[in-house]
Amino acid sequence: MNWFQKKDKGPSAEEQAAQQEAERREAAEAELRRKITLALEKDAAHRVTTVDGMNWICPYSLTLVPAAFGFVDAAREFLVDKRPFANGVRARPLDELRRHRWRLHVEANSEFEPRLRIVSGEGRWLNPYTGQWAKLALRPGAQAAEVQEAIVAALAASPEANDGRPMLDDLVLREAESRAARAAPEGEAGEAQALGAVKRVAGRQADDSRVGAGADMDRARGILDKMLAEMPAIPGFGLAVHYEPQDEIGGDFFACLPLGGERYLLAVADVAGHGVQGALVVVAALKALRFIVKETQDLAAILSRLNESVKADLLQGQFITCWMGILEAPARRLEHICAGHTPLAVANPRAEPLARRVGGKAPALGMLPAAVFDKAIRTSVIELQPGDMLMQCTDGLTEASNPHREEFGDLRAVGSLVGVSDRTFEQAVDAIATDARRWAAGSFQDDVTVLVLQCDPPAADAG
Repeated sequence: MNWFQKKDKGPSAEEQAAQQEAERREAAEAELRRKITLALEKDAAHRVTTVDGMNWICPYSLTLVPAAFGFVDAAREFLVDKRPFANGVRARPLDELRRHRWRLHVEANSEFEPRLRIVSGEGRWLNPYTGQWAKLALRPGAQAAEVQEAIVAALAASPEANDGRPMLDDLVLREAESRAARAAPEGEAGEAQALGAVKRVAGRQADDSRVGAGADMDRARGILDKMLAEMPAIPGFGLAVHYEPQDEIGGDFFACLPLGGERYLLAVADVAGHGVQGALVVVAALKALRFIVKETQDLAAILSRLNESVKADLLQGQFITCWMGILEAPARRLEHICAGHTPLAVANPRAEPLARRVGGKAPALGMLPAAVFDKAIRTSVIELQPGDMLMQCTDGLTEASNPHREEFGDLRAVGSLVGVSDRTFEQAVDAIATDARRWAAGSFQDDVTVLVLQCDPPAADAG
């Protein structure tokens, strides 16, 4: 034994204090981990992930934490490391977190997943997880972003959408959408009685008169309701029109006028401008057209005289774009012209190419003197084949924008036509309008008119 070796006195007071502090911190962290684990296992607000399950949503900061292989471990490490609950920050309410979850999903997927945005003209939304219609909380004239937010709220409140089940098959939802269209009340999707001629009217009801609209608007509405109700059947053809004004009376109009000898004048037009003045221009143009065809049935002459007739009703800089054609039904011959309007789209599932744009050209109505306008008229003739489906529309369809301000566009419109060209004309016009409305998150921003003419249409399904 070395009597001169110093006796071990143990740790100093400072060392003991440091050890005790380390043990306290270790115990505190273990307790924190226990509480965090308990919250992640038991508290619904701490268990919200993105719809695809790839990320956990922090209930304090809304940070997305990668969690492809289960969220508990990843979430616990994030909370222990970042401590977003420091300084008294509380977890957000569960309903707010669910809305955020669905908002992320809809914003990322609505463009590519049409099942999320099946919305009817009267503001009902088809839940893709249940196949049931739900009324969205929307104000009149809601914009696309508001419609999208209403869909987000509906998804967040739907137990079926939040229990992990997949969406229903597209065919099931399409059938539910078709049943709703067939059962729609008169005035919301009104149907003319003539066999082979159908008119869909959406976005406007008879009791929607606005206070203070005035006698001019009332008179224009009455005249238009009568004029647009005239939809004659065309032997060997099916004709359908979807007409959806944004106001009581829109700036779009269409016509299908019998000329005798199984010849028919067809037209789709769009007046620049809205309100009472635009509505009165529509009425004046339709009246003039009916008068002109009694005196001449030459397409170029009809367009020339209509150009001169509407000038007195147009404001400075105002004009009308118009597509017009004369159909000789027995010969399946269509002479037509686009006066400042988009060309006619033709699709046939049995032809090559599947779709094409055709049409003669002329300037928009009301912009040029008669002599200049008449020289610019160039009509075009198309010989129609069985199965040909023709579509003409106004720019309210092609310019319908989604919440990202991206337009539906001409390519999608033609693509929609191709996709339904093997259906009946009635189904086609509904589907084309529906596709554009889905793109716009359920709400058009302008008047929409879509005309579909089908050569030698298939017989409608019974019932």
